[in-house]
Amino acid sequence: MRIKDWGYTVVVLGVCFLLMCGCDSRSDEGLSLSNGPDAVYLDINVALRDASASGRSVSGRAEEEMYGEVTEAEKMHTLRVILVRPDGRVEHNVYLDLKNASVSDRYGKIRLKVQGNEEKTIYLLGNEGSASVELPAVEGEVSRVSKAWGDFKPGDKFLAKEQMAGLVLSFDNVGAFDKTHPLPMSECHTVMLDDEGLEPDNGEQGQTGEEGEKVVLKKKEITLKTYPCCRKIHV
Repeated sequence: MRIKDWGYTVVVLGVCFLLMCGCDSRSDEGLSLSNGPDAVYLDINVALRDASASGRSVSGRAEEEMYGEVTEAEKMHTLRVILVRPDGRVEHNVYLDLKNASVSDRYGKIRLKVQGNEEKTIYLLGNEGSASVELPAVEGEVSRVSKAWGDFKPGDKFLAKEQMAGLVLSFDNVGAFDKTHPLPMSECHTVMLDDEGLEPDNGEQGQTGEEGEKVVLKKKEITLKTYPCCRKIHV
């Protein structure tokens, strides 16, 4: 039978690795870090992928019962995108409230103006309010000063990858996953922004160069996937 009530069935899946490297929204926050000659636009599409959305069964066998429609608990109601530079500092921290138009498959696009010619680490956090997580002190800090994801501002030192990998979600006060408490989702991606894959963004007005000329920035569009931390269980 299929378990309809999530309840504490998913508590055993509470250890959630946030690190698995592998509508139109724009953010101008943090532009002071990204206004140099190497600045580029990074257009991010976020794809939500899980067994329910794709219609796949748990084992992948065609004869097994397939999942039904995506429930409100399985949709993405909020999304946070944290982009970290190679020096470990936050370049962008964007929060999107999608409660009025929850996403079951894909959200795009999020446009960020970033420093080019370097590798970015991008963390996707969906439905972050559904489960509590205690954030450790950032390496080098005497005490923990970041109590929530929104406390990390552009220019701040971010958690190390090892710290992110060790985070544990607590479902003690969730009860059941539903529209009010949808499934948490997370993923980490690394993206290299060099000349390969960049193209001129001819639709923009560009920016003014050092000698007053108009400079058309380049852009790169990527699709990043995120997955629920826990899934519906068949028994």
